[in-house]
Amino acid sequence: MNTKSTDPTDSSDTHSQQDNNVRGRTPPSEFFGSMSIQLASHKAADILREERRRGRLTLIGLSSAVAIILIALGGFLVNELLDVRVSKRVQSTIHEELSDVNFKMDLIVFRADYEEAFKNVGIEGVSESSLESAFAEAERLVETYVMEPDLPVHESSERERAILPDLEKIIDIAASVDRSDLVNDFYNLSPKLLEKSDVMIQTLVQHFGRQLIGRAGAPRVWYDRVRAHASTEEYLRYSRLAERARDTGYPEMFLAFELIVRHVDERPRDEIVELIRDAETLNIVDKANFVRLMVAHASGGFVASMELDAADERLVKHYTEFIVQYQNESDLIMQIGEIISEGGNLVPSTRDQQRDAHALLG
Repeated sequence: MNTKSTDPTDSSDTHSQQDNNVRGRTPPSEFFGSMSIQLASHKAADILREERRRGRLTLIGLSSAVAIILIALGGFLVNELLDVRVSKRVQSTIHEELSDVNFKMDLIVFRADYEEAFKNVGIEGVSESSLESAFAEAERLVETYVMEPDLPVHESSERERAILPDLEKIIDIAASVDRSDLVNDFYNLSPKLLEKSDVMIQTLVQHFGRQLIGRAGAPRVWYDRVRAHASTEEYLRYSRLAERARDTGYPEMFLAFELIVRHVDERPRDEIVELIRDAETLNIVDKANFVRLMVAHASGGFVASMELDAADERLVKHYTEFIVQYQNESDLIMQIGEIISEGGNLVPSTRDQQRDAHALLG
């Protein structure tokens, strides 16, 4: 049989508990537990921000942040902690900071891995599996961290700047060993990201320019919208990138490809001669780069392996034909022809390509 307690202490405790329940108040232990965890979360976020501001990527800052939270948790029962809700703002801050730490750590590992794989092997020594692994990890980093949903704009920009130098290196290697598939797929993943780098613009102009000029059926396939040929997209992409190169301080890159594109496209001679005049007025550095690009492509020296496939041979043919056709229009073009006639190219081409160039150029 139940009996009421006559102890006044018991009665007071009962009323206090009932009052808390009626008014919806949080019991004191839970209230102070929640406050402690929120304060600890704020402190942890401050530590992580400070680590980021100093540019340090160590586990010390992260460990300190975690330690503060663990200390705050000490003294509370697990079932009490389950009812504690940290504010969404604090959760978001912690997530952002931890995501940034993870990105920096993953980027360091990625950089160390590909630098080790490509070290002391030269372009020709890069294994296909190493290159494919590097691209797979680069894609993961971009998709996971740079393209992370709801990432603040400033944070996204910081991550783009951090990873772009690494993307420049691996994409340049892929373009040099004729792994067009890797370059094309990565560009399709994030064109806006790659186009934020001036270095990348130069690499992409060369890559897509070579694809376009060496395409079988050029120039007809460049405009074959009826069949939606892949090279239609390539042409538009190349044109945009070539203009970007010209407008961002690399006119020699634009001219070295646009002259041949218009020649293959059988544009009016006056239009092409006008571009040649632009090449003649380049400053000494840009003009030297223009000559280097023209010689390399007319001699086959742009291929690292020195083994030309059918597309490479078509490209060399178009460059050589252009030089023959326009060398009397310009001393600059004649100089390029003489360099090739004498076998002077910056990267040796195959003997067959040199012989063919010599025969055609006289």
